[in-house]
Amino acid sequence: MKNHLTSEHIRILRESLKGHPREALFTVALLTGLRPGELLRLAWQDLDLEQRQLHVQNSKTKGGSRQIALSEEVVEILKHQQSQQMKLQLKVGAAWQDQDLIFTDDQGGALQLAHLLEDWHALLEQANLSQFPFHEVRATVRRALLASMVLELMGHEASAITLEAYSHGEEE
Repeated sequence: MKNHLTSEHIRILRESLKGHPREALFTVALLTGLRPGELLRLAWQDLDLEQRQLHVQNSKTKGGSRQIALSEEVVEILKHQQSQQMKLQLKVGAAWQDQDLIFTDDQGGALQLAHLLEDWHALLEQANLSQFPFHEVRATVRRALLASMVLELMGHEASAITLEAYSHGEEE
């Protein structure tokens, strides 16, 4: 059977992310299932914090973009990211490259995919977890959403054990 990120892996990752320089980026990925390229292209202008909406551009969807409703937790993470970014901008001063991006390098420039992947693998190592490819995060979110829908349709109560079984195609 293929290795999957489990709910326990997610718990360990979330714990390991506390205070990590990419905490906001990886947490948003774990909670939304956005593709790596979508995360790296997210701009503040795409975000409506009051309406809890995110306009994802350049995605692989038919129209090239889509709207995502954000949980309160994601909104709070993004507010914190905005605050941290403003502090970093003040610290860097004139060297700041204002590209309106939500997730940036230390100078405000576009974060490169290679650096995101390096940080991801270092995080997994720090958390003593197997090396999962970053795209497994999206697959995990998709499985959890599908399992949640199945639980609702079948009239089951959402328990971690049942959710884990359905999300991997196993019987309970």
